[in-house]
Amino acid sequence: MPRALATVQTPDSFADEEYYGVNAFILVNDKGERHAVRYLLAPEKLVHLAPAEAAKQAPDFLIDELPARIERGAVTFHLKAQLASPGDSTKDASTPWPNSDEVVELGVLTIDKAARDSLEAQKKLLFLPGQLTDGIEPSDDPLIGLRDGAYAVSFSRRNP
Repeated sequence: MPRALATVQTPDSFADEEYYGVNAFILVNDKGERHAVRYLLAPEKLVHLAPAEAAKQAPDFLIDELPARIERGAVTFHLKAQLASPGDSTKDASTPWPNSDEVVELGVLTIDKAARDSLEAQKKLLFLPGQLTDGIEPSDDPLIGLRDGAYAVSFSRRNP
């Protein structure tokens, strides 16, 4: 954990931050070839506040800033996959893969509007990392199934 905390910085916006998936998934092409990956979302620009500037911000400034930003223009992220190298662990999400592993771009995500009542809309969402589309399979990471179960419980408590 100290390694992760050493890199913590405050973004100026949720739109200007990188997001790293911790679980590994297996991509399978039409020839049946399989490759383990971890996903990441990269913004158009990465912007972090200086510690003194971050300390001046309101506790919810990131949540309050995003809808206004989207009203001014679309927010774009690049969906990428870090390809596992031989020896990279797919079953231990706490073990980072080396920065030397190849990263490929999969597509672009554009957000051009916010939900009218985001907090209410969020209550209706159920994220299940193990619910996958054709061509994507879970790895041997046990946390994928555990997260599915925990998120389902959380959803049921938000929506009695």
